[in-house]
Amino acid sequence: KLRSETMFIVLTGHNDPTFIVNALRLGTDDYLIKPCEPEEMRFRVERCLEKLEIKKKAKQAEGALRESEDRYRTFFDNSPISLWEEDYSAVIEYMKDLHDSGVKDMRSYFDDHPEEIVKCAGLAKILDVNPATLQIYEAQSKEDLLENLNDVFTEDSLEIFKEQLVTFFEGGLEFRSEGITQTLTG
Repeated sequence: KLRSETMFIVLTGHNDPTFIVNALRLGTDDYLIKPCEPEEMRFRVERCLEKLEIKKKAKQAEGALRESEDRYRTFFDNSPISLWEEDYSAVIEYMKDLHDSGVKDMRSYFDDHPEEIVKCAGLAKILDVNPATLQIYEAQSKEDLLENLNDVFTEDSLEIFKEQLVTFFEGGLEFRSEGITQTLTG
């Protein structure tokens, strides 16, 4: 059984492009056509060794990424604090469009157009919630919570969301607030 770090260089007397293409398709890492100069052979071997080093580093990086993802998932799932994983990229893009159309003071704009806050809320994607969130809101599943978000948030929630949007718009990286929400059962 060959190890995954085995590299293959075909040394052939065939100068047929079809043969070379087929050899590469079958997994050959490089090829040389006889007769070849020692410098050319050394270059091809060094190139294969570089490829092998790149594969090795990629495999290490994949392992480190998998470990990191596992640690994140364990933290996320076992945290006693309600955690929401959200994607605000569409919201940020929308606010950039508003800015490009002439809106300079986002707080005043949202005060004059509260429907825009609701629109932004609809653009935010909730990717995941942890079990603590489901327990707090008395939801049976993530889908149950997401389908009934209107029952969770109150008038106060829109004001807090507006402040969060303004913070993003102004370049803030951190936002803190306190508010009241409801369980799915009220």
